[in-house]
Amino acid sequence: MAIKKYRMAVKNYRDAEKKFELAVQNITLNVEEDQAESAVACIKKYWTNLPKTDLYDDGNELYPETIKCNRFHENPCTVTNCPFYADNVQYREAQLALEHAYDAKKAKLKTMFQRKK
Repeated sequence: MAIKKYRMAVKNYRDAEKKFELAVQNITLNVEEDQAESAVACIKKYWTNLPKTDLYDDGNELYPETIKCNRFHENPCTVTNCPFYADNVQYREAQLALEHAYDAKKAKLKTMFQRKK
């Protein structure tokens, strides 16, 4: 019986993870490097040139860079008339649901392997 509950918790966690990834995609905007500062989005991704060092040289000259809105960690977001406001609310809800699903999965795993008294 405990195994079925754990499998259900894992399924719920995977569903929450998919919803969270979709919510992240909804608040992310792919932009050019010169538009990164002026674009309006919660998360902005762009490609930039690799600094001229041999330390990270893997053959690629470009690497992805991510910038988050300076009010991204505020809950709720205080930017008025932001086109991503509703998506940000869904992101926060998906993030909370993912945390709860993870905790439930962890608890079910713990109860599955606890000793019988």
